[in-house]
Amino acid sequence: MVALYHTNRTIFKLTGSDTLSFLQGIMTNDSETLAEKEILYTVMLTSTGRFHFEYFLYQGDTKGAVYLDTPTIFAGDLLKRLRLFKLRSDVTIEDISDHAHVVTYHDIPPPSDSFAFQDPRHLNLGYRGLIFGDRPKEGKGTYKEDESYYTQLCLKNCIPRAGFELLPEKTIPLEANLEELNALCFTKGCYLGQELTARTKHQGMVRKKLYPVFIEGDVSHEMIQGGLTIYDGDRKIGVLLSHEKGIGIAKIRLEDVNSDDKETPKTWQGIVKGAKIECCKITHSPSKEPPK
Repeated sequence: MVALYHTNRTIFKLTGSDTLSFLQGIMTNDSETLAEKEILYTVMLTSTGRFHFEYFLYQGDTKGAVYLDTPTIFAGDLLKRLRLFKLRSDVTIEDISDHAHVVTYHDIPPPSDSFAFQDPRHLNLGYRGLIFGDRPKEGKGTYKEDESYYTQLCLKNCIPRAGFELLPEKTIPLEANLEELNALCFTKGCYLGQELTARTKHQGMVRKKLYPVFIEGDVSHEMIQGGLTIYDGDRKIGVLLSHEKGIGIAKIRLEDVNSDDKETPKTWQGIVKGAKIECCKITHSPSKEPPK
């Protein structure tokens, strides 16, 4: 079994009689299902329906308690937003990251006494949960800190991550496969950014999606940050958003991916923005479709 602990996550504990109703109005998933499912993956949107924050929710061990697991790099801004929307709600938000830690289990189920659940985004991501107390010790047969392994797992399964494929105030949730990853609920009541999201879905306005791709050539993170465009001949069809060890995630126009040929891989040119010079070959294989 591969058991990882993730030092790049922050844990908040929310308590109070209004916790679930408070979360319901600011997140895309249905907080009322947390007691049944025990873990939820969700995002918070801007008022214009763009991605803002991502996090997991866990049903707490005491009545009214909810644990929130989010990337540390965005945790400070998320906390400010939570406090801004809290107003007079009976909700207390506490950072417990000094004695709560995110762990994931791969290959086989976690120990029976662990606080861990099947990752709601994709079966291939294994189990996700929290451990309380001191940080896990690294060593043989115990937890390991290996973000490279987890990054490869996410890229292979086309799982977008905050700050990489999920860009704050830019990414449209339906283009980022967030419905397929069980982050969106279209049967709950109103929430921040709902109007644009619902209209995009029901009017069939999604023109691009995220796809896993294979990359052949020299690509740096600086190139991606500066803009690495995907071309099919003279036509711009998408952008490369991330890569690691020859695997990446790209946002590509649906019409350029969908075709009658479901077996032959498609290869395009990767062009660095401004340079107009091909730096890599980018291939999408129909057998490597995004989550469904």
